[in-house]
Parts: sequence; structure tokens; C-alpha cells
Amino acid sequence: MRKYRFVSALAAMSLVAALGVAAPAFAAENDEPEADSAAAAIATEADEVVYASDGVALPTPEEADELALSTGASEVLVPIYRLYQPATSEHLYTSSYNEALTLYGQEGWGFEGLGWNSPTAGEGVYRLYNPGLGYHLYTTNENERKVLTETEGWQYDNDGEPLYYSDGDVSVYRLYNEALGGIHHLTTSEGEYNALATMGWAQEGVSFEAGALPDTTFTYTRYFPQGIGEGLVNTADGVRYIDAEGNEVTGWITIYREPGVATEMYIHRSTHEIATGFFTYNDNRYFAFADGELAKYQFLETDEGILWADEHGVLSELSEAQLTAYEIAAGYGFDLRSCYDYCVSQTYDNSLGERDLSDNDPATWTDEEALRFYTESGDCFSYAAGFALLARACGYYNAIVAVGNVPGTWGDLVHGWTEIVEDGVTYVYDSNLENTYSTVDGYRQTYDSAAVEYSRFYY
Repeated sequence: MRKYRFVSALAAMSLVAALGVAAPAFAAENDEPEADSAAAAIATEADEVVYASDGVALPTPEEADELALSTGASEVLVPIYRLYQPATSEHLYTSSYNEALTLYGQEGWGFEGLGWNSPTAGEGVYRLYNPGLGYHLYTTNENERKVLTETEGWQYDNDGEPLYYSDGDVSVYRLYNEALGGIHHLTTSEGEYNALATMGWAQEGVSFEAGALPDTTFTYTRYFPQGIGEGLVNTADGVRYIDAEGNEVTGWITIYREPGVATEMYIHRSTHEIATGFFTYNDNRYFAFADGELAKYQFLETDEGILWADEHGVLSELSEAQLTAYEIAAGYGFDLRSCYDYCVSQTYDNSLGERDLSDNDPATWTDEEALRFYTESGDCFSYAAGFALLARACGYYNAIVAVGNVPGTWGDLVHGWTEIVEDGVTYVYDSNLENTYSTVDGYRQTYDSAAVEYSRFYY
């Protein structure tokens, strides 16, 4: 989930996506959104990574034969297919159409087009495999092959014969990522090579040489393999979404910029272009970033003021509670810890007695209780709601109020606290508990590490 607070600070990403068609519940098929003239300007700060060759659909055997680029009577360059396995984050490169077809059709690998073209003679490029790691490695270096196969548990693929050959005017770069278990990656793209170096990959230089890529129509945007055979396609008319049958698709779609992480986009039916900026659909307003991603469950600072995008992406002006939370968070530099300490420092309101709001979904009273907390005081429910809105203002858009039981002197007590999920882990933030017991750390605890035993109610 994006954690942008200001639209003007957005660093736009390049379109690197996989997708399967999915229409959200709020989308009606027969309405065309209208462009909003009040669209805010977006600064594009991220450099687009340029790939050598991309793809979404494995070519037929006949098309594969046509991909070989003939450079003379005595030399034919063989296309090297590039595939990706999201389960292991590994890319595989093969000159075998049958191997590519098997991996693509049966083993869950996504096809990413041609990596490069290989000559049929020259210095041999060998592919090794480590069954313990589940990874492949490509090398022309005899000493590296000897050490890895004799002492490190690696085995030769292709019966110890070269898988393809090194020769030509195109450099094939190799990178290494220790954090991913020692995986290696190959690319002919300097843009990709340099971009990965900023993401934890170690550059190992030029591994071998290859031939130029053919001038073909296989210039699709890279993707992860949800929605096999479908993708956002670079065409002469711009980026289009093509389904498995080769048809252009418009309306609401879901793409995957990384495995399992869905992003919704809208493609205009009239122009077939990806919606960006403000647009209106079914009388609701939406905002899409420069790469088409729909803004959801977050604050947006625009030329029109601060707006809120709900879980469906529908925009609205801020409630009094949301606006107050945003202003308080801005005063603390949108720092989550500082906002939490602000909550801890507030005075508890004993006059409210032992209220029990557990009969209602907290989402129905979060704004009301947060505003009470900011303008007057409050009890545990108010503390939880107040911090939840502050956390959202800081970019933690999934912050919610949780209600349940905690142990008390005379039995379980109904209590409210805040939850934030980060990287799949649910964290408890209990500013009211820390306000009451100053020796207790209520900041960013898991349910296992928290000072009290929480028993949450679910709605």
C-alpha cells in the first residue's frame, strides 16, 4: 500500500504489471467516466526502467521461428526466452521453446519476452542448478563452474553442454542478491541493471555477450503471471490492456505490480487510455496516480484542498475529525511516534463512566470519538479513534479501532485500542493503556508481546 501524503510529492512508477480482469463492486459496465478539468499536476520523480524486450504471451512455434534474426548466410541468432517464477523470484533463460512452453503452461512461470539472441557458436554459456537452493546460475567461467560443481553442490544442466553461446555486440549483465538466498539475474538492459542495484542487488559486471534483439512486435510490458496471457501492452497508440484472446479491454481492471498485490485501474471506454488524475464515474469522483493506480483509503493534498479516498477509491471532503487529525499530524511532521506520544499525553475523561461501544462496528463511531478526543477528552474508545485517524494522516491508511476484552481487577473489561497491519503483521497501539500505566509500553506491540492479553471482538 502506498504511503503518500501529498499528491505533489508522488514519485511515479513505470508500468510493470500483471493482471487479471476484475471489476470492483462499485463499477457499472455501462458508464464512461468523464475527465475532471481540476486534475492536479503530478511530479514524476522516478526514472522509468527501460527493458530490452518484454512480453505477455508465449509465441507459437511458428512465431518463435520468425524471432530468429538472420545476420548472414553462415550465422543465425537463436532467441533466448526469459521467464519468471514469483514463488522463488527467479528468472530463467532458455533457448528451448519446449522448455519455455512447459514452464509457462504447466509450472506457473510467467513469460517475459526475449532476453537476447544467441549465436550458434562461440564461447559456451553453461547453466548450473543447485537443488538445495532451487536456483540456476549462468556462466562462461571454467573455474567458477569447477568450484561450484565440485564443492558447492551445483549440477550441470543440459548434460554439461553449453546451453547457448557468447558472441556479439550486446552485453549481458549479471547481478547477485544475497538476501534472496543467493539468486542471480541476467539482463541486457543497463536501465534494469542500474535500477536493481538500488534495490539490494550486487552488480557483477558483464557476464557474456549476445546478439541484437530482432525487430518484432513482442514489446509487451513485463508482468507477474497472474492472468497468464494478459497484460498492459505498449502499442503505437499508447499503453493498452490486452486479454488472453488479444482483445483490448476497457473499464475496471486489476493489475499486479508484484505477486499477490492487486492494484485497481480504470481504462476509458471511449479512448482506451488509462485514467489518470481526477475522473468521475457513476457520480463518484476518483483519483488515479500517474501510473494509473487508483488512490484508496488515504489522504490526498490537491489544489482543491485535502480529500479522502475511501476503501473503494471514492473521494470526499474531509470530516471535521479527519481534518483536525491531519492538522495535528502535520504539526508533528507526520511522524507516527510523535502522534502516539501526543495521544498518551492527553487527559483521560472519567466522567464518561464505563461506556461500552462494542455493540456497534467501530467504523461507525470512529470519527465522532476522535473529534471528542481532539476537542474535549475521552476514554479508551476515544484514544483509540483519535490515534487511528492520526495514523492514517501519517500514511498508515489501514489503521483501525479494535474493541474487545482485557483483564481487569473484577474480571474482563471492554476496551478499545488501535491496530495497524505492516507487512502482514498486526500491531497494537494502546495510548490509553500507556496513559494510565506510565511504565507500560503500548506502542507498536504484537498481540504476543503486549503487556496485557487482548481478546478482540470481530464485526
